[in-house]
Amino acid sequence: MNNKDEIIKLVEDTILNINSKIPDTITDNQKKIMVEHYSNSNKLVEDIQTELNAYSDELLNKLGYKDPTNGKYDLNQVQRTIAVIRDVNRFGNTPIYLDSEVTPFLLGIQIDNRPRNRQFPGLVFLVDLKDMDKFRDNYKNTPYYNEESDSLNNIKDGNDYGLQLNVDGVLVDIYPFIKDKDSITKYMIRDNKCIVEDIKDNSNYLKTYEVNGEKINSVSLEYLKRRADDNKDNDLSKMIEDYGYSYDIYNSITPAKIVKEADINTVNNVPSSEIVKNSLVRFLYNVKMNDKKDVSQEKIDETIKRLHNKDYDDINRFLERARDNLNQKVEIPKILYDQSLEEEKDHSNSKGFSTTENMAYTIIVAGIIIILLSIILRLI
Repeated sequence: MNNKDEIIKLVEDTILNINSKIPDTITDNQKKIMVEHYSNSNKLVEDIQTELNAYSDELLNKLGYKDPTNGKYDLNQVQRTIAVIRDVNRFGNTPIYLDSEVTPFLLGIQIDNRPRNRQFPGLVFLVDLKDMDKFRDNYKNTPYYNEESDSLNNIKDGNDYGLQLNVDGVLVDIYPFIKDKDSITKYMIRDNKCIVEDIKDNSNYLKTYEVNGEKINSVSLEYLKRRADDNKDNDLSKMIEDYGYSYDIYNSITPAKIVKEADINTVNNVPSSEIVKNSLVRFLYNVKMNDKKDVSQEKIDETIKRLHNKDYDDINRFLERARDNLNQKVEIPKILYDQSLEEEKDHSNSKGFSTTENMAYTIIVAGIIIILLSIILRLI
């Protein structure tokens, strides 16, 4: 590899690193300019590398990026953060579940059994999808919420992958889940990928523990121990053993199945049919859990057909209107049917012509063409 090829690779790697942390920060045109600039530079490769590293750090810092892989927090920081989350959450009374290795520490396991000076990565909480709207509303007016870190504002495949809060420098990921009688489906962003994960045996996945009269909702110790063993985290595994856990539950755990995994930079390029399907899953789950109504499969299939080829914003406007009507006690199957017709009517009217007007317009155009043809024939 000659110097020019090496320099081009340095620039490309720098841009890839920046865009993987904050998507679409460097455009293709900017990339072309940077490659051309540094390729024609007389600077040493080592100097260019130093300059690109400084540029990357300065840009990411300016844009407010905090690298969660480098973020490590002590127990006191984590406990303060959990206290803030719980305090804000009290206003909405939304059940939230810790999905973190900090749980055993909160359960009062003896200090002698704790690894000294353990550092924790950012926290993860799980929230039932039916409560996500309420959860968002609780935090939108706090300094911890950032619109750019909310998946609904930048990922448009119809799924809700949650959001990230920044509580005094501690990163807190909020991931939604759907719970049915057989499994839990979890939606999350991890390693710059949008992931949908299916977990069997949901009755043993989420538990409520109690310490000194305080309830702690969390992923169960059995699942946390399984994760610790898979990651060869012997200290955490030993702590859970000392505290006590169900070996039968632990032994029955099957690995989570990844249903979907897509790069965060390409996930928005899905077809309309997938957006409709994903959006309807969210809509119907909320209707079932919050409004206690069911929708017939016939009406669901009919709605999917009527929303075919609509874009993300149109689909969501349609479902929002349907939900508003539902809150006014309109029957849900009728909502889906009537809203679909209304959507088609709006689409037709947006073109500026009714059916009668379209026919009249066609007749006029045809008449003009006939007149022009007769004039041309006379000239010939």
